[in-house]
Amino acid sequence: MFKHVFGALVVCGLGAGLAGCNSSTPPSSSAPPPARTAPSVADLVNARGSSGEAELNDRGYSPARTQGLTTYWWHPAGACVRVVTAQGRYKTVQSTAATDCGKSASTSAAPAAAPAATVSRATPTLDEQVCLQAVTAKTNNPDVVLLTGTETSQANTAVYVGVGPQHAKWRCLVSKGRVAEVMSMAN
Repeated sequence: MFKHVFGALVVCGLGAGLAGCNSSTPPSSSAPPPARTAPSVADLVNARGSSGEAELNDRGYSPARTQGLTTYWWHPAGACVRVVTAQGRYKTVQSTAATDCGKSASTSAAPAAAPAATVSRATPTLDEQVCLQAVTAKTNNPDVVLLTGTETSQANTAVYVGVGPQHAKWRCLVSKGRVAEVMSMAN
């Protein structure tokens, strides 16, 4: 009796399985459809490097190139993002031109978005904001980012700023929102 019941269950199970295989409904996919626009990455500022990489991958970005502590990430929707890492954390996350990722405008699936405002931490300190403005004015280049945060002494705070796509290093000495000196650190 047990053999007959067991055999009947096996046959029913196989029949149900085969019926499912012959179904005319296509199998559902749990993968989301490709994004037409690149997801925001501004929330990744101050993320640990490895966590940030995993998040960028999960959001559809792939590393395009790396130069020193700067990595450029490409999204198939036509967005390029520049990430500057310092002390194991994402210090700057900024949208940039597709050419920075080695892509041309015609390579992208969608028109590239205009570069977003520089993001360095949720809110840069007053001294950092003043230094970003001072370096922008001195270099006449609006493409500036904070590189390594600040170093504080008794007299001034040193804020390091990267200028241009190569992040040429500049130092700004500032105290309580007043800039004392801005100078290039290039040889």
